Amino acid sequence: GKNNSRKYENLSLLLPEDIRLNIVQNPTPYLVIRHVMDFISSLTDRHALSLYRLIRG
Repeated sequence: GKNNSRKYENLSLLLPEDIRLNIVQNPTPYLVIRHVMDFISSLTDRHALSLYRLIRG
């Protein structure tokens, strides 16, 4: 529903601006997944934990 859309929109704000721009320019499901996975794979353990804590609250 509407709350889920807002939740996912807010999560997208956690992505770096260059990745968000790439997703907007190429919004095909494959490229969206690829950009997000590239971002996740580049995270250090510390940064990944920090993002997890931010998301979980």
